[in-house]
Amino acid sequence: MRWRKQTVSSGGVRLAVRDSGGDATTAVLLHGLGAPQRSWDRVAPLLAPHLRVVTYDQRGHGASAAAADYSLDAFLADLKAVLDALALEHPLLVGHSFGGLLAVEQAAAGPGCVGVVGVDGGLRIERPPVGWAEVQAQLDRPVSRLLSRVATAASPC
Repeated sequence: MRWRKQTVSSGGVRLAVRDSGGDATTAVLLHGLGAPQRSWDRVAPLLAPHLRVVTYDQRGHGASAAAADYSLDAFLADLKAVLDALALEHPLLVGHSFGGLLAVEQAAAGPGCVGVVGVDGGLRIERPPVGWAEVQAQLDRPVSRLLSRVATAASPC
């Protein structure tokens, strides 16, 4: 598979983009946090006969530049910059883990997405802040201490 490589600027951050080209529906493959766009290298050739495939390294990943801002809004702005630069009006967004979250958020932002595929991710989970004093109080409860001792005693090591 031959990629056309280019860079897209998003708010001064240089993003490394690969595009298989073609006139078919475009699948934009979004990698997870800590992974580069190359994480899609085994999947992309299977999709390329049927779809135009686009991947890019998110800010601070792979061949893309580091940034000062790593907020969700910044990552979404990057995705929008790639979509705009490549004139992708109705892409299929395929995201793994954090990329799934980006795909869902982009699709929810308005019309223009033909579909979303979330691979191990895609739903934002709001977690309450952890109060460590509360955690310690729970661990200090007699039942918790007893269960901890039973688990330790039952351990073969």
